[in-house]
Amino acid sequence: MDESMQMSNKEAQKKEVRNKEADKNDVLLATGFLTEYAFLQSLFQSKTLVLMTIFWVIFFGGFGLLLFKFASA
Repeated sequence: MDESMQMSNKEAQKKEVRNKEADKNDVLLATGFLTEYAFLQSLFQSKTLVLMTIFWVIFFGGFGLLLFKFASA
């Protein structure tokens, strides 16, 4: 009996955590920030994604500066 009670408590806790995650995802989806949140979550877990992101930020920043210099010349 005690084991089944523990199992049901664990299941209830898991459901509560899932519900909180679902609520957070609903809020992010409603505000339009779900993809950014998912990207940041992946970014914190992947060194490759961090390096790729840094590279592309520098690349597009440099390209933007190049275009700005061409426009102002």
